[in-house]
Amino acid sequence: MTLVGKKLIDFTSPAIMADNNINENFNLYENINGKKTIIFFYPLNFTFVCPSEIISLNEKIDQFYRLNASVIVISVDSHFSHLTYKKTHPRDGGIGNVNFTMVSDIKKNIAKEYGILYDESIALRATFIADEDKIIRHSVVNDFPLGRNIDEMIRIIEAIDFHKQNGEVCPANWKKGQSGMKPTVDGVRKYLSENFSS
Repeated sequence: MTLVGKKLIDFTSPAIMADNNINENFNLYENINGKKTIIFFYPLNFTFVCPSEIISLNEKIDQFYRLNASVIVISVDSHFSHLTYKKTHPRDGGIGNVNFTMVSDIKKNIAKEYGILYDESIALRATFIADEDKIIRHSVVNDFPLGRNIDEMIRIIEAIDFHKQNGEVCPANWKKGQSGMKPTVDGVRKYLSENFSS
C-alpha cells in the first residue's frame, strides 16, 4: 500500500543529531515544521551499499538545505551504533561526520509503519519525500543490492517546488529551468507539440 498523498507518519525514537549529540526522544514532527522532508531508510550500519548512499547524501546536503529540506536517515541499528558509524572514517568502512540526523529504529516500529520492513528484520532501501505540509509526494523502494540516485531526490524536491509555485505539472525528465505543462487538454497539446517531433 502506497503512502504517497498521505501524511508522514510521526514517530519518537532515539537519534544522533547532526552535531553528534544524543537525543533520546527525537520526534519527527517537532523537527520538520515548515520544511520539506526526506526520510531515508537503509538496512544496516557497517555494510556495503549503505555507506556509499549515506556519504553521497552528505555530499549534497547543502543543496537539500538550500531547498529548505530536512534529511533524516533511519536504520534498525542503535543510536550508539550510529554514533560509532559516524566516528569511523570511510577508509575504515564508516561514513564520517555526516551532517544530518540519524534515527535508531531498533524496535523496528518505524520501518513497519512505513511498510518497508523486510522479513521482520531490516528496512529496505526506501525514500519518502514530503512537502512542507508533511504530505508524502514521492516514494521509492529499492532491493538491497541497488543504491539510490541522490541527484534524483534533488530533482523531485525541485519539481515539488515548481508545481507548488506555478501550478503546472512536471512532465517526463523535467529538470529545473525547463517549462512545465498546464494540466489541461490544451496544455498537454501545447507541450507535446513543442517537445515531441513524432
